[in-house]
Amino acid sequence: MFANAEHSLSCCPQDGASEPVRVAFDLPQVARLAQRHKQAFRDRLVATAAEAGAADPESLGRQLAVIFEGANALAASSNDAEAFTDARRAANTLLDVALTTTPEPAASEIPAVDADVNGSPGWTAIISEGLDTASDL
Repeated sequence: MFANAEHSLSCCPQDGASEPVRVAFDLPQVARLAQRHKQAFRDRLVATAAEAGAADPESLGRQLAVIFEGANALAASSNDAEAFTDARRAANTLLDVALTTTPEPAASEIPAVDADVNGSPGWTAIISEGLDTASDL
């Protein structure tokens, strides 16, 4: 993601956006196109994080997008592609942590216990049948 950064970046030093970029965002169609592109990029990062087995792919994908966007903005505003090297290191650290963390199972993934040790209906049956107390059994 950060490997092909441009080494010569031009920008407006006042706010980090080039004049063409600022003018483009004054045009609603261009702004919508950019927003859709950024959303598609985040969605792809989330999907890739899920495929890689991240414990929280939504969070990981969004965080990687922030790192990427931040590197782009910093590189453009400072005309220094070293921001991409720093971003790559930050992303690698984030990935190392995110991909080695064991995910907590979702409530729907926790196996239901249908009977207790004595063979009577377990809590799953009580809840699913809407019984108020165990004495209703």
